[in-house]
Amino acid sequence: MYEMIQNILYLNKIEKSKRMYYLNKIDAILNCQRIYLRIMKNNHWIDEKKFNIAIDKIYEIGKNHRRTAKILCQKQYEINLMKN
Repeated sequence: MYEMIQNILYLNKIEKSKRMYYLNKIDAILNCQRIYLRIMKNNHWIDEKKFNIAIDKIYEIGKNHRRTAKILCQKQYEINLMKN
């Protein structure tokens, strides 16, 4: 989780051309977090309430992540069209 937060903060500091790498890395970490939470719930390591709170938080982070990725991809597409 901390690695994901570091990557999110790092996105603002790097060149736009290198951002897709970090967006993909963040997406993979979010998917792992979802898997870990489901494993914890299925093994009764956490209760349903804690699971729902955590999964909702990850959903919100993922929603913002997808919005950022969509905007970045659209801008990159427009840049490529202008070059051609």
